[in-house]
This record gives sequence, structure tokens and C-alpha cells, in this order.
Amino acid sequence: MTAHSEGRSPALSELGGENSVYLANDIRENGLFGVAVSALISAWSNLSDYVAAQDFISDGLRRNRDRLALGEVVSRLASSTIDLRPFVLALDARVKDANGHPISRVDAAAGMLRFALCNSRWKSSAVAALYSIDLEDDVLAVEMLCRLVSVAFEQFKDDTLLELLDELVQKNASSSQAAYELGMIEIGRALSQKTLPEICDGFTAAEAWLARSLAANAERRDSRVYLLLIGLIIPIARDERRLPPEMLEELKETALVRGMWDRQVSGQEWLLPSPQADLEWIPVVDEITKVAARLSEASWFKAETVLDSVLSLYSATRSIRPGGGELSNFLRPWIEARFVRERGLLAHLDQWLEHAGAEQLNASSATTLRSNIHRMATGGPPPGK
Repeated sequence: MTAHSEGRSPALSELGGENSVYLANDIRENGLFGVAVSALISAWSNLSDYVAAQDFISDGLRRNRDRLALGEVVSRLASSTIDLRPFVLALDARVKDANGHPISRVDAAAGMLRFALCNSRWKSSAVAALYSIDLEDDVLAVEMLCRLVSVAFEQFKDDTLLELLDELVQKNASSSQAAYELGMIEIGRALSQKTLPEICDGFTAAEAWLARSLAANAERRDSRVYLLLIGLIIPIARDERRLPPEMLEELKETALVRGMWDRQVSGQEWLLPSPQADLEWIPVVDEITKVAARLSEASWFKAETVLDSVLSLYSATRSIRPGGGELSNFLRPWIEARFVRERGLLAHLDQWLEHAGAEQLNASSATTLRSNIHRMATGGPPPGK
């Protein structure tokens, strides 16, 4: 209680010492489990009985029903340098317990995935755990599992995980989460394509999944806001000369309301992106608004400016924190978007040259720079300098 009032975790000595913790069997099954494990890990290098410590933690991971305590223990272990093997086995046993509560089994799978994201040694175990959970009735557990499978795919790029998400869509038609996750994955894959037509095709596939998600749950503003965004991106990428003004206004309003009131529902705090991630909607909507006002002008690069902002938005909103809550621990989805990044930078370069370059750069140098980049981008011979 003293440590709590001082805003810190109690030291092992304040809990009565190492042996006192091992003998307190009830702590393994109640809310103090996280406190005890944190104290043990902090004193790990000075423990006298590592086997007893591992057994204490493993037993609690198998038996404890307090979700907050379990989450605290997994987070502490994931950010430590301790050998995780006994704890992976303990969580795996919980995942495979057919008599366990569905949410408890999914929580255990989430713990294994966190370990795998911090140490790729446990990747196969984590993916196998996701496959071993067969859920039918618990909607919340299904949605949590869908989010975990999606995160695993975005980080590991294992196509079999897409098959698992598709199975979850078929088995749980009433759940919109699987369709939403597949839609978001398709956005990431679209941004990885090498041409604008291929990007458009990817966004069209994402549009179908997001529409299905919204049909299953009309209250999902996350599905709606991305559906509106795609509906505006596709005409821009196809160089169409008009955007529906009512759709642009709806995107602005939905993005604002979602940023003010909504939090992503994913089941566990570490799966949520940074609280500042929704700020990435501001430059996206701003770029689309600028493009909408200048679509009559002949400019190929406007699409790339928007797509560059969408890439930043996607990376921010799909980030997670497997190793803890610090900003440095945010892990963004692995995505290869060389075309979008390069063309986006060219778009920003052209804007700069158009609006500021004439005043700050020698005109002949600016012309040479742009023509050399264009020659390289179109497959021509490299410039002399």
C-alpha cells in the first residue's frame, strides 16, 4: 500500500522476500499476481531459485482469471530479457484448454503473439495458437481473435493467416471485425503496388470488405470513414476530374466525430495505436480538399500527394505496442510502399519548386534537378550529376 501511494511497484523485499512470494499460492490466482511477478523480474539477477520463480509465474499464467493481472505479467515479460520458453508453454496450455472461457483462451494467444513480436523465435508457436482456437458463439472473443490474426499478418506476412481471417468471416457472418480487418489489409497491400491502376484495384478490393463490415454493423465509424476515404481516393488515382462534394463533407465530419469520441475496439490496450494517430486524418482530408479544388488543372502528381498522406495515416493507425506503452515501443505494420513513397516525395518536391523554389533556388539548378529525376523515374539513363 505504501508503494502504491508513492506511485511505484513494490520491491521484492517489501513483499516479504523471494520465498514468501513462492509460498503465497493465492497470489498466483488473484489481482496481486502482476505485482509479485513485477517484483521478481526486477530482482531477477539476484534471485536464489530461478526454477521456483519460473514455476510460480508459469502456474499463474495457466490459472489466474484476472485479465488485468495477466496483461500486466505478459507486458512485463515481453519487455524483459528473461528466457520466455516456460511462459510460452504455459500460455499455450491455456490456449488449448477446451474448457476455458473463450476470452481467456484468446488472451493467452494474445500473450504468445506479444512474445513473438518481441522475439521472432516464438512466431511459429504464436501462429499455431491462433489456429487452435475454434470459436462459435462469443462475439467479443471472435473480434479479438480477428484483430490478433490481422496483426500477425501485418507483421509476419504469412498468407495462411489471410485464409484464417476468411474462415472467420464465413463462420461468423454476424461479426464485422473480420471483414474490417481484411479491408484494412487490402489497403496496405494496395499501397504496396507499383502502378496507379494496381493501387486502384487494391482499393476496390478493400472497399468491398469494408462495405461488408459496415453492413454487418452500421454503427462502425471506423469502417465508414475508411470506406469514404477509398471512395474519394479511387477517382483521384484514376485522374477523374470531379469528386462528390457531399462525400468529401461526410468524410470530414465522420473523421472528426470518430477522432473525438471513438476508440478502436480490439480487446487489449497494447493493440491500440498511439492516441495521436487520429491526427493523421487531418493532412489526408486537407490534401483531398486541395485536390478537389484543383482537379481541372493538368497535374499528374496530385494523386501521389494524397497517397503519401494515406500511407502515413495507415501506418499510424495500425501501429501496436507489443513491448509496452512507451512511444519508442510502437511497432508499425511492415509494408513495402516504394512507389507511393517515391512518387509522394516527387509530388512534394514539385510543390516546393512551384511555390518556393523560385525564390530559394537557382532556376537552372531546379530545372536540372527535376529533369534528372524524371529521366531516372521513366527508366532513362542516369544523369551525369
